[in-house]
Amino acid sequence: SVLQILHVEPHVFVSLHNGALVVYSRDKQGLWDMDNYQIIVIDSTGRKVRKISYSDKKLWCGSGPTVSIYNTDNYRIDEKVDVVIGNNERIREVVHIAGTVWISLSTSTKIVIFSRETRQILRVISLKGY
Repeated sequence: SVLQILHVEPHVFVSLHNGALVVYSRDKQGLWDMDNYQIIVIDSTGRKVRKISYSDKKLWCGSGPTVSIYNTDNYRIDEKVDVVIGNNERIREVVHIAGTVWISLSTSTKIVIFSRETRQILRVISLKGY
């Protein structure tokens, strides 16, 4: 099933329940080419691509406890970053804010803040008790 649709000209990215990302592009006339799409396997274990977010020609794809960073220029996954703080956590939300990436987890009250440039964890915020 389809989990999310994101438009970043000249593409439409569709995240799927089976760990794949479908990429539609425009043809030479500027129309959507529905016959020549690409399928990129983001998570080979078949975990859902729950969240996709775009920043600086990179698509951040959250699947399970991992963010895969997909390069929209060369159509490849540049890097994978594990966001593991506890057991059975899955990425729920990925938001880009001023050089950082804020990631919420589905089974946690924590927010993990990464540096977009270095991919290092800058801070983990616990909202437990709020």
